[in-house]
Amino acid sequence: MAVWEDLAALGARVRQSRYVVDATAVADETMRRARHNVKLLLKRLDAMEYRFLSPEVYEENYRRGIDRRERVLNQAALRSKICDGTWETAMAFRNSKEALIALQNVAEHGN
Repeated sequence: MAVWEDLAALGARVRQSRYVVDATAVADETMRRARHNVKLLLKRLDAMEYRFLSPEVYEENYRRGIDRRERVLNQAALRSKICDGTWETAMAFRNSKEALIALQNVAEHGN
């Protein structure tokens, strides 16, 4: 780590002939270690039968989460003493501790 910081501190000078060989060696070793760690991580995830979501499934889950959050906030706003149906009070509610508590309750208890 210290070697990498020393090279980074050189800025553009790291490309000078007196540094470039060492800088390239450090970069090569860093990438070798990164490759090793990624392969190890993938092997462990595979052993756990972990599967990444496809981008389409991720987007659908994300959209459903946003929709769920909006329903929770809308329902909580209807029960709130803060919100009287105007835009201003709706925004005040969304920025209130009451809205945060409503979201936390759903996250913890599914209410």
